[in-house]
Amino acid sequence: MVTIRSVSVFILVLLAVSTLALVANGEDKTIKVKKVKGKKVCTQGWSEYCCNETISDYFQVYQFEQLFAKRNTPIAHAVGFWDYQSFITAAALYEPLGFGSGKLMGQKEMAAFLGHVASKTSCAYGVATGGPLAWGLCYNREMTGEALKADLLNHSEYIEQNATLAFQAAIWRWMTPIKKNYKNIIYKCL
Repeated sequence: MVTIRSVSVFILVLLAVSTLALVANGEDKTIKVKKVKGKKVCTQGWSEYCCNETISDYFQVYQFEQLFAKRNTPIAHAVGFWDYQSFITAAALYEPLGFGSGKLMGQKEMAAFLGHVASKTSCAYGVATGGPLAWGLCYNREMTGEALKADLLNHSEYIEQNATLAFQAAIWRWMTPIKKNYKNIIYKCL
């Protein structure tokens, strides 16, 4: 008579053997991209968007212009500062970990990042009472400066003068958890 325990042991042994067979086979399942006639093609072959897309592959200049159409209006504090190339250059430094883990996830992460930035920035509010020291911004500048290898604690004007560095600082803050990782919270909702 066959018992439940003997069936369970048989299934466990079967799973172990199949796992060992897969490991022994040694197939490299990493997805690689090659270019064929100037177009990216994945080794899986089922979609041109299956892997290794960069942010500039799915976020174009016209989209940036549409999203930030009012960035150069007279009410904006930094007319002419923010541009597409600065954003792409900054975002490329974080690939494939940020904005580049595939087209769909890259688009979701970029949308979450830009939504977060939009919720935290506005021309409507002035400087906090007591200045930046009252809100601990010096600590943020120090941490960000260390990560970006720039002396932002003593030279915060670097961010005001370099749009790529400003985008880098924003992306670094997005990708570096303070207490909870904003990305993971938002990914759970997607």
